[in-house]
Amino acid sequence: MLRYLSLVLLVPVAVMSASPASAAAAAQTADVETTQVSIRGVDLDDAAQAEAFYGRLEDAAHKVCDAAPGNDITVRAENADCLDAALNRVIKALDRPLLLAVHRDAVRNDASGPRR
Repeated sequence: MLRYLSLVLLVPVAVMSASPASAAAAAQTADVETTQVSIRGVDLDDAAQAEAFYGRLEDAAHKVCDAAPGNDITVRAENADCLDAALNRVIKALDRPLLLAVHRDAVRNDASGPRR
């Protein structure tokens, strides 16, 4: 089963290339797992807020990407690939330096230890 995470971010149109409504509509036409993460009121130029927001993104990605249960190594690898791809897409779309730094630190830490 192919899984693809689309995080529908509730952000101003200036940050996203498409409005949240059109992103949600596009997600509904495909076989896509989605979840919404609001960025409203988050200052991504503040390190603490960027880190907290990244935690919310990770939680949302785990909610969708860990949907296939099991300890089978193939399922775990697919879940990990889904999580990595989802976070990479969102971080790239938002294009915020502090959020990217938090993401890079998380990736570095994941490489040195087990995944959740």
